[in-house]
Amino acid sequence: MLEVSNLKKQYKDYGKHFVAIKDISFTVKKGEILCIVGLSGSGKSTILRCITGIEKNYGGTITIKRKKSFDYFKKDRIALVPQKYSNFPWLTVYENIAIGFYGKNYSEAKIEGLVKKLLKRVGLYKFKDSYMNKLSGGMQQRVAIARAIAQETDVIAFDEPFGALDVQTRAQMQEFLSKLWEEEQKTMILVTHDIDEAIYLADRIIILGTNPGTIKEVVDVKIKRPRKPEIRFHEDFVKVKKYINYTIRSESIKASLEEGGSLYKDVIKLGLIIWSGNIPFYYAKDSEMYTDEQIEVEQISFDDNQKKIDYFIQGKLDIINVTLDKAIELQKKIPDLKILGILNQSVGGDALVAQKNITSVKGLRGKTIGLEKGSPGEFFLTYALHKEGMTYKDVKIRDMKCSEIGSSIISGNIDGGVLWEPWLDKVCEFSDTNVLKTTKDYAVLYDVLIIRKKIFDKKKDDFLKVIKIWKKAVSKLKSQKGEVISTTSSHTGIPERELLEFTKKVMFLKSTPKCIFDIAKDIGHTLIKVGVLDKYNKPKNMFLKNEKRKTL
Repeated sequence: MLEVSNLKKQYKDYGKHFVAIKDISFTVKKGEILCIVGLSGSGKSTILRCITGIEKNYGGTITIKRKKSFDYFKKDRIALVPQKYSNFPWLTVYENIAIGFYGKNYSEAKIEGLVKKLLKRVGLYKFKDSYMNKLSGGMQQRVAIARAIAQETDVIAFDEPFGALDVQTRAQMQEFLSKLWEEEQKTMILVTHDIDEAIYLADRIIILGTNPGTIKEVVDVKIKRPRKPEIRFHEDFVKVKKYINYTIRSESIKASLEEGGSLYKDVIKLGLIIWSGNIPFYYAKDSEMYTDEQIEVEQISFDDNQKKIDYFIQGKLDIINVTLDKAIELQKKIPDLKILGILNQSVGGDALVAQKNITSVKGLRGKTIGLEKGSPGEFFLTYALHKEGMTYKDVKIRDMKCSEIGSSIISGNIDGGVLWEPWLDKVCEFSDTNVLKTTKDYAVLYDVLIIRKKIFDKKKDDFLKVIKIWKKAVSKLKSQKGEVISTTSSHTGIPERELLEFTKKVMFLKSTPKCIFDIAKDIGHTLIKVGVLDKYNKPKNMFLKNEKRKTL
């Protein structure tokens, strides 16, 4: 019925081009209800405007009934029901609906018969002579929907049609639209912020990411029709809702943390993995600590940890946070790699989790485990398996980003995975999982800040200020936790309550712990045994002199 291929739309804002959506491709089958959900600004309405022909200047192609949209719209159209009431206030209910039939060469008698039939179907027959100011919000939207049906188009598009309604009226309108679809079997595309609404109405749901808007997931809603209102409390419905909630939350966090590449040249470029142990850095950015120290730092967050490391190796980032095991491993590739400072220790913020039928690490044998290659989770899984006399050969590894691991566990597509905050708690909340091992069991994940010696020597004082700022932010976190959590919450898009819980799973450090070399030795020997390293070099020389002196 309708096919969207490589759709891209950009706008010009203050002389600069802003890409609203890109690489959007999907199909809509005849008689299907497709819903589009996502964060504000993800491009949901932009997609609808392109499909309905309101936006004409876009990239990609839209095909309707095997015709390019520009050709299709020469004779036909797609009816649109917007969020704001689109009725004509100077016309009666009857007249507002009758407009939909105009231009079809119908006689007045036929139009009258069709309008009366529609009025009865939408429950407005006794209000046919009323004007819009006499109708409730729900009734006004029924008029708009009836007029959309009257246009007899192949597709009806809805842009947040019930967004302005109260909860009770909205639920009634959802039931009304569901029943109407059962009678009409119309092809419908619905944009909504309401996840319950999407699941209740849709056959499929597209989840959009943001900056720019792209398709992150397509969810098949395999809930039989007809769907009654009480279906919202059924297990299948709740499971889909949790999956979509988790995915949108992940996109919200990534968007808030400005995931991506470097924007500026003449600043210190600090690459961070998205993880709750970076709360002091998030706070420092929003509280002008860098400005106070008269340095310019661009903090770039990455959902893809390996991409962050690759950027560092390529010289696109000056300093990055990695775990101690990764620093030891990278020293083989980067001989002048140095540790600028020890940031934190995970004390429960990372975990190996599995579906509820798996109760031990040994129970993972032969199972599919989600793992982000190059991430802290890679070594943690290595270590946990090693302690049980197992290796990667005993499990099936599926390389995925941490946020994707969570959604795959919730949907039951994988047996387990290694997760960290802010993804870990939400997965445990949304699914029946067993936490097999955490960094409370194996205290081996320490975050460190690494830099090349040749880079450090160019701006030594500025890089030392970065560590100074970290320590000031940690002190602030310990003395005024409420202020730091509140500031960081607005920066990351994570609720304050969740952030507060995350701080309990991380030990934030202002100096190098004395045990670090024993930990490093244990890590090094493990990496040798699993074949990652061929020999172990004592890590003391990895520390810059100012850090090593404090340790000793």
